[in-house]
Amino acid sequence: MIQINLKSQAAQSSSFLGDFDLSKINFKYLAIGVVFYTFAPGIVKDQFVEKQTKIQKKIDILTLERKALNEELDKLADIETRIEKMKKEEEDFNSRLKVVQKVLESKQNPMHMLHFIAKNIPEDVWLQELKIENNVLEFKGNALNYDSIGKFIAQLKDSIFFDKNVSLENYTTKDGKESETRYEEFSVKATIARYE
Repeated sequence: MIQINLKSQAAQSSSFLGDFDLSKINFKYLAIGVVFYTFAPGIVKDQFVEKQTKIQKKIDILTLERKALNEELDKLADIETRIEKMKKEEEDFNSRLKVVQKVLESKQNPMHMLHFIAKNIPEDVWLQELKIENNVLEFKGNALNYDSIGKFIAQLKDSIFFDKNVSLENYTTKDGKESETRYEEFSVKATIARYE
């Protein structure tokens, strides 16, 4: 069955605003909504402004800390650059030092050693041949007696130029052809500890 709207057209027009039915509006809730809409933003805004201020202060503090840390990082970067420069200088110095050490190690001037031998050779001992090769001194000589050879070898062992490995290699007694003098022919081998 079909129902017909029996309301009058006039009654319908007073409770409608366009297609909107005003009779279904609860004015109590509408009033609360209008009041809330009008005053709530101010109340809520005040609460959020306080929180925003606190958060902004924290942000400012953190920004200052970040700025200080960035400055510290810049200083550390400068220090790191200096450290790298110093490491390069140290490597350069070490390479130069190695060159100097090689020169000093290869320096083999026997002047002081030969001067020591000349000052400490006994009067009745004379050298015929002298050879230095691979830090070994070999010499051949003659002496009027065996005791002088022993004293000479002992002086060589006590010197700073040779290690204690000074040895008598050959020893023979010879008679002089032109004179009746008897002499000792010998050869000595000594490891050189230092040249100066």
